[in-house]
Amino acid sequence: VGRVVRQEIGELQSFVGSVSALRQVTVGSAVEGRVGDVFVNRGDKVAGPSELPATESEPAKEVPGQVLAQLETRTLSLQIDTANTLLTLAKDAAAELAANLPREIELADSKLIEAKARVEFSEKDLERQNRLKAQDGVVSETEYEQALSQHQVNTQLAAQAGNELARLKATRELRLRQVESRIK
Repeated sequence: VGRVVRQEIGELQSFVGSVSALRQVTVGSAVEGRVGDVFVNRGDKVAGPSELPATESEPAKEVPGQVLAQLETRTLSLQIDTANTLLTLAKDAAAELAANLPREIELADSKLIEAKARVEFSEKDLERQNRLKAQDGVVSETEYEQALSQHQVNTQLAAQAGNELARLKATRELRLRQVESRIK
């Protein structure tokens, strides 16, 4: 290998040969995409990465080399916008759930209190109907059966209200974690 020197050649001569690079570099990207712009031409000399020396306050760090090409960013920008929108929706859903869960539990608790009051009322009504029935037919069998049926319905509704309240309390943390996991 020698230096190329410019000088007059007396006579035209032809030679056969090949030229090869001293170094080759493979260029890659951290993300998939199409090359949008190329900032160098074949054969251009390019600057590679370098290292800034360490200082008292900072360790040595690598400085990137010259930018050779740039990927098209339209698709990536759309993907980022979509991801940001989904993240915002998930955060809104988490905030809404966190705000609504205490109200849902409070409402279920109120329904249980109301259902227990209805059970208590229907139980007293059933006892009264039973006493009156025992007094030589003051109350008909139909009226007694209605009071009994109403008491059974109220008891069942109270049990359902209790189960719903228990379910809401038991699943509160799980529901919050599920919504929050979508954010991460």
